[in-house]
Amino acid sequence: MSNAPQYDANFVTKPESSFYYQGDDTIIKARIDEGVVMEYGVTAANSGFEKLIRSIRILRSTNIDGVTDTDYMKKVEHALNLINEAAGELQGLEMNIGTRVQQLEMTNKNIKISQNFARGIISDIESTDTYQAVAELTQDQTMLEASYSTMVRLSNLTLTKFL
Repeated sequence: MSNAPQYDANFVTKPESSFYYQGDDTIIKARIDEGVVMEYGVTAANSGFEKLIRSIRILRSTNIDGVTDTDYMKKVEHALNLINEAAGELQGLEMNIGTRVQQLEMTNKNIKISQNFARGIISDIESTDTYQAVAELTQDQTMLEASYSTMVRLSNLTLTKFL
């Protein structure tokens, strides 16, 4: 068949990127927090996808009647090996995506905590009684001036003046 992958002497195939994938390796990035940029998404350029598709091509193009293709078992075994390799690589991708999702959830949680904290501060500022705040400020200013005055007197005090 014309869609069959090319085999070497051991009935093993090589990746045929020209047959499989014509795209790019661009992975989208997003800034999820201050100073944190996360790459997300998966491209079909990953070798796990290529191996899976190549194994399907092998299985589709192999005649398993035993008469037309006497080496069908070697081809099927090679396809099974490719499927197992693809499964391992795709599980790695899945774990990577899971890690990204957890990172995004944690960042989202931290942003919500910061948001709630800022809302609390804004609420406190907006609900402040202006007259009470001015009265407390005046009282604090008077106490600060008294403490400075005491410090000036103590700094001018010598042993002879003390006695």
